[in-house]
Amino acid sequence: AVPGGPMFFMSSQGLIEMSSPDAGGVKVVSNDRMPTEMLNLDPASYHVSMAYDARLRGVHIFISKISATAGVGHWFYKLAEEGCPAGFWLQTFDTGVEPFCITSISESASGLAMSAYTDLVWGGRSGYLLRFDPTVITDDSVAVTQTVWYGPFRGYDANTRGKVSAVRISLAASSGTVTFTIHPCNSAEEAFAASSAGSFSATAGTNSLWH
Repeated sequence: AVPGGPMFFMSSQGLIEMSSPDAGGVKVVSNDRMPTEMLNLDPASYHVSMAYDARLRGVHIFISKISATAGVGHWFYKLAEEGCPAGFWLQTFDTGVEPFCITSISESASGLAMSAYTDLVWGGRSGYLLRFDPTVITDDSVAVTQTVWYGPFRGYDANTRGKVSAVRISLAASSGTVTFTIHPCNSAEEAFAASSAGSFSATAGTNSLWH
């Protein structure tokens, strides 16, 4: 439940938002954007844990497959704010640390070293209490790989084709090396599945690259 706001729960129809009648009443919020991932989840196969994140202003939705095999994924539902519509963000975890229970906990009350980004703690298959911390760069000494996709970028109109001849990238002064790849295709789905047509690396500061 969101303090002073709606309550969310999972049903066979998907993610449900329940608020006062004058604020919209009961409605399914997942079907427009996610028509299959949250439909008819079998409780014999999936365990669903949900919690509101006050610092991130959204709802974590953990859909853990009981058999410890790949399932439909975990999601963060960012609530709408002024100028920014609500939306779902995919979260992935190794099956060994998937959540099966989650709660909000106070650092002062628990004595745990909490993240500056969230008050949530979860427990699951690993047998440990875990928390989010987006500032860490390793996971048990293994480097965390982070990938961001931008685009697609179109030409002047639907019939225009172009060529990337120069790229100018500015990274923070403390940034590490970032590798970029270009995936030219006719759609975002094709680009995501395709091999890159070229790659280049950028370092801290301004990078001007020509091909």
